[in-house]
Amino acid sequence: MTNGGTFSAPHLHVIARELLMAVGAPEHIGNNVARILIGSDLAGHDSHGVIVLPQRVDQATDGTVDPAAEPRVVEETSATLTIDGNKGYGLHAARVAMDLAIEKAEESNVCCVAFRNMNHIGRLGEYAEAAARAGCVALITHGAVHDDASTIPFGGGDGLLRTNPVTCAIPTGDDSPFLLDMATSVVASGKIRVARSRGEDLPEGYIVDSEGRPSTKTADFYDGGHLLPFGGHKGYGLSLMSALLAGLPGTIQPDGSVIGEFMQVIRVEAFSPLADYQERVRRLLEKIRSSRPAPGVDKVMVPGDFESRTRRQRLSDGIDLPSSVVDQIVACAAKHGVSMDVDVIPPEDVARYRLDG
Repeated sequence: MTNGGTFSAPHLHVIARELLMAVGAPEHIGNNVARILIGSDLAGHDSHGVIVLPQRVDQATDGTVDPAAEPRVVEETSATLTIDGNKGYGLHAARVAMDLAIEKAEESNVCCVAFRNMNHIGRLGEYAEAAARAGCVALITHGAVHDDASTIPFGGGDGLLRTNPVTCAIPTGDDSPFLLDMATSVVASGKIRVARSRGEDLPEGYIVDSEGRPSTKTADFYDGGHLLPFGGHKGYGLSLMSALLAGLPGTIQPDGSVIGEFMQVIRVEAFSPLADYQERVRRLLEKIRSSRPAPGVDKVMVPGDFESRTRRQRLSDGIDLPSSVVDQIVACAAKHGVSMDVDVIPPEDVARYRLDG
């Protein structure tokens, strides 16, 4: 067992890309998936970062994912797209979909995207931030209803919902866009995985055990327990909204189950000059930040501040990985003949993670 370690983002990118290419991903797909995973770590959302890299590699070897598959546009209008993920890496398909949606919004002012046959797309904020950088507002949801899911409905006892996240990004003209990126459960299930990897208990109110009793033990979650919806009926309602949007392309099954995503991209300049709107957004957000903090709080923050602050810190100081995560990646790399040592990092990989970028 290792003692964990600190890795630069370019170093992790090279390891992740080489692992993905070792199991059949073309280089551009390996780069896309690696960038999204490491982007999650940089943003402070370790639950969606390289902790899941061995799982993404295993999905290619066990046939769950076709690592070379490209997404396809199967239906299209002037302001809508339906994307078939083609059973490839969902992270790559979602990246391609967002790029297409931004292009279409530039022409039609808005673009809505529905999906079929997608694998897990990771952290939604990654794609929403891309839209904000392009001068657009983005709304993204992932929704699922099925048996043996992670989250119970409000007032229920059976796990029928996933964490069903909702994300919104709004451009500010600087490196700190407004970014609301939240699970509709009290916490994302990946946060439970992170706590387990660190040997930590959970705060109260996150989970119930298999008998529906409150618990703080990660083992109880993995032994038939469930997450709770945040805010009671409010989070539950948003969770169902995400699931219903996922069903837009006719993907709700006869038994009522569904899994899918929805994106909407809105061009700001359809309504206001971009620079003017961004200046007004910054003014509003600064009014909130400069307000009087509650006792024991240093400063009022707005959604997106945490991600931007953590990204700057981790680009400068590196990404700390616990020993359990490093051990899994080392074992995966050894299995597929990929070196964890990177003597020379290609300049293009360094450029992906410039501190000023």
